[in-house]
Amino acid sequence: MNRPVLPPLHDNALVLALTSQVTHLEEENRQLRQALADCANHVGAVASPRCSLDFLLMIPREVQLVIERLRKAGDDVTQIR
Repeated sequence: MNRPVLPPLHDNALVLALTSQVTHLEEENRQLRQALADCANHVGAVASPRCSLDFLLMIPREVQLVIERLRKAGDDVTQIR
């Protein structure tokens, strides 16, 4: 199998570019985790952005279940579609 030829690790431009990208992705990940935790907290669950990824991935379904329960109970969920 042919492996890609990478520039030497001491190539400062490469290191700076990769470091910048990693920093950006880490911040994006932090914000997404916070948004998911906020969604859970807004529907009555307790979640932290430091929860496991598996737990955070269950939050959209939990929100869906809360909305369904509210609709069945006849609560005013006119803003929820």
